[in-house]
Amino acid sequence: MDDKKETWEIASEIWARQAEDHQNKFTHFIYCVTDLVARISSPKRLLDVGCGPGLLCELLAEKGWDVNGTDLAEGMIGAARQRLSKHYSDVSHRFLLCKDGDIPFQKQQFNVITALQVFPYIEKYKPFIEKLSS
Repeated sequence: MDDKKETWEIASEIWARQAEDHQNKFTHFIYCVTDLVARISSPKRLLDVGCGPGLLCELLAEKGWDVNGTDLAEGMIGAARQRLSKHYSDVSHRFLLCKDGDIPFQKQQFNVITALQVFPYIEKYKPFIEKLSS
C-alpha cells in the first residue's frame, strides 16, 4: 500500500468520528459547502471524489441530490456506505474505491463533481481535472 492510501486508511475512523462533531472545523466546512451547492443549483446527480466518510453526500442526499462517492481508502468508503445506507439501498454501487487514481464511474454520468481538499494530494492536477471533466 502506498503512503497516501495507508495514511487515509489509518485516518478513516478519525474522520468518521469528526463528521459527527459539529464543532470540528472540517465538519463546519462541509456544512458550508453543502449550503453553497444547494444555493447555486437545484438537486442533480453528484459525484464526490475523495468523499471520505460521506458527510457531504449525506447532507446533499437529504436535500434531494442523487449522490455517489469515491475514495482511495476502503475505511472511508465503508463509512460513507454506512452513512448513506439510510438513503439508498444500493450503496455498494454508489460508493466505490478509487484504485490508482482511476474514477470508477462512467464519464458524463454526473452534473456536478466535487473534490474537496483533494488537490493538495494530486501530483499532476491538470490531467486529473481533464479526466473528471471528459
